[in-house]
Amino acid sequence: MYSQYATWSQGNVSEQQESQQWAQSLETFLAPHCERLDAYLDRRLVGTVSTLIATLIATIIQARVPLTLTALGSDLCGPDHADAGTQRIHRLLQQKRWSPEVLAESIWQQADQHCQRLVAKGRRPSVSGTAVCSKSQRARSWKA
Repeated sequence: MYSQYATWSQGNVSEQQESQQWAQSLETFLAPHCERLDAYLDRRLVGTVSTLIATLIATIIQARVPLTLTALGSDLCGPDHADAGTQRIHRLLQQKRWSPEVLAESIWQQADQHCQRLVAKGRRPSVSGTAVCSKSQRARSWKA
């Protein structure tokens, strides 16, 4: 990681310690969403979801292009077991018992709870639409 872009550096924190802090933060963030998914999916697939999200984040940070299912499978289970990783992702995507809306609803509920906590503290929550709007939607809204 390039130190000039670090947003979490605390003095002389080693890369391993920083990595552990990020992993713990991600685990804390994903915990309520994984609990919800547990009602829809087998526990192993829920584990695949959280591992896949961590793998996606790591892949994006490393700016590895192109992002293919095979590359993700390799990152998920290691290069020697790339086929197994690809199969795990494929099984997850083929599940009929859940949909991405389950996660979206869970994330919105978490955001709503956070806004309610801010209001209770007398603070005004603000939301940036740039993260949730497509580029074409933003372009149209800026022209208006």
